[in-house]
Amino acid sequence: MKRSFGSYTHDDDIFALDTMACQSFFLVSWLHRHEGCCEELYYLTFDNEKRKLLDIKQIASGGADGDWQARSTMRLMKGGRVSAKTTAHNAISPRDVQPDGSILAYEHTDVVVKEFALNANGQINCVLKDSTRR
Repeated sequence: MKRSFGSYTHDDDIFALDTMACQSFFLVSWLHRHEGCCEELYYLTFDNEKRKLLDIKQIASGGADGDWQARSTMRLMKGGRVSAKTTAHNAISPRDVQPDGSILAYEHTDVVVKEFALNANGQINCVLKDSTRR
């Protein structure tokens, strides 16, 4: 029998993908998959001595459900930084069209580029590099 973790349910899967030991903390990359449609990649840092959570950031995501889809691509930059580009597309669905023909939503694509870097204290710094909607 599968056990729930926190507020997660039997529809969720959580995987620790890798760990990296540093002098005063360690980094865990954590994949969360849920509902058969979506997944997010998180970086978590923990204090080496107290095993206390220092920081957590969502780095990338992907999936599709109904009228939207999203996908992240990542690449390693100089100095150990990670660049993540997430593209999310929302389409108009039949439920967005009212009987009078008016539309409650509109089709658009968002592209967000962020850079992530670890500092010496185990904090994950995030810098927004670009954000566009078309």
